Amino acid sequence: MRRIPLTTLFGVDTNTHQFETSWLLPPAILAGLRGLIATYIFTTIFFFWGWDGTHGDTAAIGQSFSFFTWLTYWGIGFYMLFAAIHTACYARTGRSVLLDRWPRAFSVLHSLLYSSITTYPFLVTIVFWAILFRPPWYKVTFTGWQNVSWFFYTKIYTNRVSGINLNRTSSIYQPHYFIHSKHNSNKSRSPNMP
Repeated sequence: MRRIPLTTLFGVDTNTHQFETSWLLPPAILAGLRGLIATYIFTTIFFFWGWDGTHGDTAAIGQSFSFFTWLTYWGIGFYMLFAAIHTACYARTGRSVLLDRWPRAFSVLHSLLYSSITTYPFLVTIVFWAILFRPPWYKVTFTGWQNVSWFFYTKIYTNRVSGINLNRTSSIYQPHYFIHSKHNSNKSRSPNMP
């Protein structure tokens, strides 16, 4: 049985610069947009913590790391931050400065993080609105803004800016779901098939 490298299983191809470039925007503008989104996410996180701390709910700050909503929001923020850095380096030099120098394992981890930030926000939104939501969210301005930031803007970030619509990735690549099926479909192809 032929061993397939992890880079192939996870769709890592640094030659196409699929994570650093867009089919629509120049790299410098894409880097700026990603940096702006990362700044917004981290600003809202620290503002939410400040709000909780000044309104008698300091325990909520420590408990925030036990909620999938917060973890997903942190994940999107860090993805956007590092994607902005990678894209800015590409815009400046025309090549993948960081990913070319780092071990290939980091490219695999980047692909895994990418697939998670384009998948998990939808899961978090479905669980929140179907199971956890307690009305009304729109009558209190702070709660409304918090819910819009967590459950509406995240879809825009992950679908429009980071993943499906602006990147040069062919589709949302979910290797942690399809590794086995992709490996089996490759084995069933005849040598003459592309």
